[in-house]
Amino acid sequence: MTNLAVEKPDNLAPHTDRIAVGSPLYNQIVEHLYDEAALLDNLDLRTWQKSFTDDILYQAPVQITGRKSERLPKKRQMMHLFENYFSMEMRIHKVHDTAVCWAEEPRSRTRRLITNIRAWKTETENELSVVSYFLIPRNRFESNEYQILSGERQDRFRLIDGELKLARRNIILDMSVLSMPNLAIFL
Repeated sequence: MTNLAVEKPDNLAPHTDRIAVGSPLYNQIVEHLYDEAALLDNLDLRTWQKSFTDDILYQAPVQITGRKSERLPKKRQMMHLFENYFSMEMRIHKVHDTAVCWAEEPRSRTRRLITNIRAWKTETENELSVVSYFLIPRNRFESNEYQILSGERQDRFRLIDGELKLARRNIILDMSVLSMPNLAIFL
């Protein structure tokens, strides 16, 4: 078991102990991520919304391609997504409760595949750091072609009354130019 360094969003408690694969806590994390994927694929956004905290931060920075010869890393200043509880509530309301979400009318057919799940405890009590990879094929209308998104999710979960609540999601997409016309779906 290794404790490899993982890029983390700013102002988060450092990782401490790795959570062993197959342990009860690890299994709870995996089940939560699989259940979350099913909720999102089935557009059950109101149920999904109950699984995150009121201070959630949900972001997807634009990837910057740097050359090996550049010594200083480029600072990310643009975001594909930069959401908090209020903006996510508005997006969920638009999709779930109105008929004005044209980007998802008709709705996309998606299948979220979650893999390579690694988890750590953090210095903050009842806070977990979870990294996973995702692959999302998306199909719309009567097309026989898929749009595909892949990347890494860097999550912070809080254990509240025995339940995992998503507090932070940093999404690192494997592309800087998206292969789809919009990001109307949650990742």
